[in-house]
Amino acid sequence: MQRGEGRLTKDGALLVDTGKFTGRSVKDKFVVRDATTEDTINWGSINQPMTVEHWANLKADFMAALKEQDELYVADLFGGSQPEYRVNVRVVTQMAWHNLFIRTLLVRPKADELAGFTPEYTIINLPSFKADPARHGSRSDTVIAVNLTEKMILIGNTEYSGEMKKGVFGLLNFLLPAEGVMPMHCSANIGADGKSAIFFGLSGTGKTTLSADASRTLIGDDEHGWSDTAVFNFEGGCYAKMINLSAEGEPEIYATTKMFGTILENVTMDEATRELDFTDASKTENTRGAYPIEFIPNTSEKNLGRRRRPSSF
Repeated sequence: MQRGEGRLTKDGALLVDTGKFTGRSVKDKFVVRDATTEDTINWGSINQPMTVEHWANLKADFMAALKEQDELYVADLFGGSQPEYRVNVRVVTQMAWHNLFIRTLLVRPKADELAGFTPEYTIINLPSFKADPARHGSRSDTVIAVNLTEKMILIGNTEYSGEMKKGVFGLLNFLLPAEGVMPMHCSANIGADGKSAIFFGLSGTGKTTLSADASRTLIGDDEHGWSDTAVFNFEGGCYAKMINLSAEGEPEIYATTKMFGTILENVTMDEATRELDFTDASKTENTRGAYPIEFIPNTSEKNLGRRRRPSSF
């Protein structure tokens, strides 16, 4: 609030505007092509390669830009709720609300876990950084670059927070299959019989709504792993679409919009009353809300559910 990055709504949620990008910039994402990834990435329009040389230039320029910042925000977090398969991630952001967002979306370590925390992967998010296609091998002045050898993700010239969240999902998609764990883009919850249900779907197809069922225990709304022992959430929060949200249609999710700590992206607000209009899609239909998973009633204490063999579903 002091930095002018957002405004409070009538009920205390933080309202932010993500600027030019109201969704992910998929065509601006690159993976460094080197010995680690050469034969393990399915290269193409989705997984675009970046040369080692271009990465070196980009990293050097990012580090120089970091030194120019008056303030930076750092969070140490886990990607993954099952201890055997989680990764330690340090996220460095230029904007304060971005750090609040990623702290909400990833798994927050307990105080005793932070004491000995050693980051394995680092994400640096600098919206003010503009890439140079000739020097950095990017498509435009926006860039999301992943180096799986150096264990680093660099994000420049976009304020859309979902790039950080999906960056961690990408890491786990790369790492977990080799450990016998299936990463899944799905929501998941648990029935009274103890069986876990998973709901597959692309973004905006209803995963969050389906999983936030008051009669079932929520595991998570978007990204999960299926190990030999559990279906476990990669995250510690939810990232729900807000367009046309109503108390009648989605009461559990609607209630989070009235909670201090929720972040609302690109939702329209009446400046006089600070009331929200969830029907207004003038900025984007991809209006979003980020909130800790515990804001939803009846959530899994450990962020996971027991694994059952396919024949038992």
